[in-house]
Formats: sequence, structure tokens, C-alpha cells
Amino acid sequence: MPYAFVNGINMYYEMEGEGFPLLALPGMGSSLEIWSPEYRNPLQAKYRLLLMDYRGIGRSDAPDIEYSVPMLARDIAELMTAVGIDRANIMGLSLGGMIAQELALTWPEKVEKLVLCATHCGTKHYIRLPEPKTTNKQEVEDVYADSIVAGMYPREFIENNPAKIEDIIKRETIFPLPPEIFERHYQAARSFDSYDRLEQLKCPTLILTGDQDLMVNPENSKMLAQFIPQSKLEIIPGGGHGFLEQYPELVLSLVMDFLG
Repeated sequence: MPYAFVNGINMYYEMEGEGFPLLALPGMGSSLEIWSPEYRNPLQAKYRLLLMDYRGIGRSDAPDIEYSVPMLARDIAELMTAVGIDRANIMGLSLGGMIAQELALTWPEKVEKLVLCATHCGTKHYIRLPEPKTTNKQEVEDVYADSIVAGMYPREFIENNPAKIEDIIKRETIFPLPPEIFERHYQAARSFDSYDRLEQLKCPTLILTGDQDLMVNPENSKMLAQFIPQSKLEIIPGGGHGFLEQYPELVLSLVMDFLG
């Protein structure tokens, strides 16, 4: 099994395909298994695709210490060096988008282009979602019966795609996430702040968000686009926090057109 010793841990990774390197960074608590064949197959056909399990996740080591986004970014930077990748495109989802920002800010020589999906620049300047208009608590709660998909997708998508939801849950639960590991990743995200550094991001950046995201207010993506110099914002109608699973063909088209 492919492991690299980076930043004091054994990190599990998978690398497939040829072409210019592309790193795909998953969201909080997700192993690399979250990337379905719908994404892996087209991406590895065009790029040298590098996927990994973050520290604490899946098959990577889980040291009993506090985690931070700079620490997670250093893990990725050292992984790139370990597998012989000097420079790459980076696509990050949610927490992965924060790690991608930190990687590009700290090691700009390693990053060609950025794709930031459903993410933000840190809790200090985070734009919160408005309070739900409904006062019916049950109406809110019964939309998301399973905690793994809670808040990730619009109600209509969940109801109309039971097989897809089952597959997502199956991939998310291949490696159960201990509560203490989730807490470490959660606290890493909470302590992250790139707001005052966004103008230092000089690489071309594609920012993707769904207009129905119930976990990260889409207004945060607009903020990223406002301050990142060479950025382009795409708002996906009907997209929730998990818009990559909702609209794989559209997302792949946007990403691959941008990356070239």
C-alpha cells in the first residue's frame, strides 16, 4: 500500500494517471474514498491525480496532538515532494479548500492553479447563514434523516436520489471517524484565517459554490472572489454543500475547462 512519511506521520495516498499533476483535497472527516469513479476516472485520464487521507483519517496515522490547517497543508506539501511533484493544480472542498489556500500562500511555488469548492477564508470573517424562516423544528429536522448527509444536499436531491445517497454514505463510512479526530479537524478549521492574506494569492483561482449550501454560506465564496486577484466565481443553481455529487458533469466541465 502506498505510504509516504511526511511531517512526522505515515500518510496514505493513491496516484493515478499522467499529465500535469492535480491534487484533490476532500472535506472534513472524509478519506480519499469520497472521490467517486465519476470524478476519478475523467480526472486521471487527463491529469496525474494525487489523492490522500489526511492525518487522522482513513489509513493515515492519527497522532494524539492538536491539528491546524498549516499543519495539514505542510503534510500535503511534503507529500508532493515525497512523490516527486514539484508543482500542481490544487482542488479543495470545504476544509480541503482552506488547506489549499494555506498551501498556495505558504508554498506558492508549488501551486499552478487553485479550485476552491464550498469553502471560506476563516471563522473570524465568516458570513453566517440567515436564520431559517420556518418555525417548524420537525420540518427542518426531517429533511436530513442521516447525520452523514445532514445539511449537505437540498431535500429534493435526497428524496429523488436514494441510490446516490446510499453510495455516498457507503463511501463515507468505509473508515469510521472517531469523535476525537473530528474534533481535531473541526478545531483546525475554526482556527484558520486567510482573510488578510487573500490578496497574496497570485495563482489563477476558480471558486465554486452552490446557491443552496446550508453548511457554508455562499456569500463566503463571493468574499473570496472579491479579494483573490485572479479569481473567477461560479455559483451553481440548486447546489448544496455537496454540489459535486449533485452535478458531477457540470463541475467536471467547469474544473477541466479552467485547468486546461
